[in-house]
Amino acid sequence: MKVITNNVFFTWAVTLFNLLTFTMLTVSMVFLIKFDKVNVKLLRLAPAIIEADMEWLSEDHQNKHEQAVYYEALKVPFEDLAKSVHNAKETFQITIWIAVFLFFSKLLFFSTWNYRSLRNLQVTSPWMKKSTKPFWAFLSWLIPGYQLIKPYSIFSEIYSEYVFILADKKLLHYEKDTDSGFILGIWWGLFLLSALLMPLILNSVFFREGPIHYKFSHLGVVFFAVVLWAIYLLLETILMKRVAKMDQILFENRRQFDQ
Repeated sequence: MKVITNNVFFTWAVTLFNLLTFTMLTVSMVFLIKFDKVNVKLLRLAPAIIEADMEWLSEDHQNKHEQAVYYEALKVPFEDLAKSVHNAKETFQITIWIAVFLFFSKLLFFSTWNYRSLRNLQVTSPWMKKSTKPFWAFLSWLIPGYQLIKPYSIFSEIYSEYVFILADKKLLHYEKDTDSGFILGIWWGLFLLSALLMPLILNSVFFREGPIHYKFSHLGVVFFAVVLWAIYLLLETILMKRVAKMDQILFENRRQFDQ
């Protein structure tokens, strides 16, 4: 009998890590907003404290006592805000790094799932032996530039080949998945936006003093990021569930592929 593996464990693992990743990303965005509130106050106060500092050091300043009182009145809240900003930033960094760890753990399970699926296809479909080798399920994520295309093509190939071989054995109706190419394209586009573009936008909005920082609604950017991640992770979970059902059918009817 041909060795066909059941990948249900890895499907559930990816689903679980998607949920955990989204939860921690959402938590990190809450702490990012808290950091932003105190950081904005600090940035507004910074010019005043700098001006007061320069006047205090000025040689031609006549009333040192009044300037000292004014300087201390600004310095104390400024230092308190700076401490609050530091603490809020540290909390955000801890939560976002946990989210990043969960996300990369998800990618590891996802790659393992792709690897095992490609091996199933090579066992059941002789023509697949000349197609994508299973090791590309891991290697494709490590090559700069190539990682923007190859992981998508691997998942798309697995999806379409599962549909084809099951339909060929009369185990699945091919018409049910005619929309898969379009949905897979949306899934990968959402991945690129969520994992690559959105971190750059968040960094520009919250951690750099530039046009994006002042012109964009900070709360709006966070809301958009959370919604984007939610749609991406939900769509990925739905697609994996689809393939998981086909994988289960393949595993249950593996004897038919010995012929």
